[in-house]
Amino acid sequence: MLPRARPKREERLLTSRQAAERLGVKLETLYAYVARGLLRGMARNGAGREERRYAEQELEGFLARRRWSRRVVASAVSSTDGGRLLYRGRDAVALAERASFEQVASLLWTGELGQGDAWPEIAAEPIEEATRAAKAVRGAPLLVQAQILVAALAVEDPTRSATDAETVRATAVRLVTRLVAAVAVVRGTPVEASSRGPMAARVLSALGARPESAAIRMTDRALVLSAEHELNASTFAARVAASTGADPYAVVLAGIATLSGPKHGGMTDRVEAMFRARRSPDEDAPLGFGHPLYPDGDPRTAPLLAAARGAAGQGSVLEALFARVDAMAARGRPAATVDVGLAATSIALGLEPGLASMLFAFGRTAGWMAHAIEQYGMGELIRPRARYVGPAPEEG
Repeated sequence: MLPRARPKREERLLTSRQAAERLGVKLETLYAYVARGLLRGMARNGAGREERRYAEQELEGFLARRRWSRRVVASAVSSTDGGRLLYRGRDAVALAERASFEQVASLLWTGELGQGDAWPEIAAEPIEEATRAAKAVRGAPLLVQAQILVAALAVEDPTRSATDAETVRATAVRLVTRLVAAVAVVRGTPVEASSRGPMAARVLSALGARPESAAIRMTDRALVLSAEHELNASTFAARVAASTGADPYAVVLAGIATLSGPKHGGMTDRVEAMFRARRSPDEDAPLGFGHPLYPDGDPRTAPLLAAARGAAGQGSVLEALFARVDAMAARGRPAATVDVGLAATSIALGLEPGLASMLFAFGRTAGWMAHAIEQYGMGELIRPRARYVGPAPEEG
């Protein structure tokens, strides 16, 4: 005899206001969750956002995940509380105005702001060897090539398995500098310019832009503001890898793989492509507008846009971008996220389409390494639990 079928639970739908109340957030934050793909809002006969409906069961699952995520990890690296982004207790926006990427990386790794010491120069010959596999997939997105490069660079590092803080900091410098130089080789840009000098200048050369003083300052700002953002998806993935004892290169591989997703670092390239194609953001779920952590606006965005606005000869694409940002603000719509800021930075620097996410990745590597150092020191395995919501167990 077949087991009796379990009655299907009738799905209850809530209005936008009811859903926001259930989550304990403002309507703007609810819409930001939808814009980031964290929740689904079901339209009713083409009605506006406030007339959308939200499945109660999905909202409960979202709340459970959020409650659990808040219990996962204690960290002293950064904070997003109160609408501010703090690196080791220091305001990230203020740091971006006066500190270099190298100095901020030191702050994230050690708790002390660096003195501006130059990172070591890179010999071109070993880098050429590491890029052989990546060159074979030259048509792939640069973030995909970067994963191949990181794996190849790991093979050449005899200290890659060490996880004590001092060695990991040295590995982090070696990894970032070599990755930038390797990207230059894969892209066919002069490796010499990407192997010495300030990291912002090296990054510009690797991505095919001229490292002039104004461009270096703009790139430093983008790298610093991209460096860390608490337990976002890629940092959580990187931290889980570190918790297993995986080496720093594997940590960065986990981070880049996660960053490449279209809802994370890949969003930066999607936003850039939208503006280059002169498409307007969807009014219900505007691409690149609205961040769930920052209902009053992403603090990283304004300084990036300000620097891009000051770029000489902005061009029509940037003008369209700024017109859309200003129009959204004038209408009280969700504020632009860091994805818009990085897209504007990439366009202002004259980078080829699709390189904004790599600029993001170069900066975020510093944060991944900071969390790796912290997690290695804790010596704990991160093993979240799932809240089972599937069919009831069969009887018997």
